[in-house]
Amino acid sequence: MARLGFQPHVVEKVLNHQSGTISGVAAVYNRHGYLEEKRLALEAWATHVDRLLHPVATDKVVKLRR
Repeated sequence: MARLGFQPHVVEKVLNHQSGTISGVAAVYNRHGYLEEKRLALEAWATHVDRLLHPVATDKVVKLRR
């Protein structure tokens, strides 16, 4: 998800991790659920996985020489 452009604290929320990207006072008082951000991240991840499993005909495939 980070490669898809999502911030580390959003990825941590999706994974339900508490690694400390948000720490100190902010970790105590920041109780935002990031629901919209998590939804966008999961939708982007689903699209990414779907494209890996089902490439579209317009994807450019270059055959490498040996």
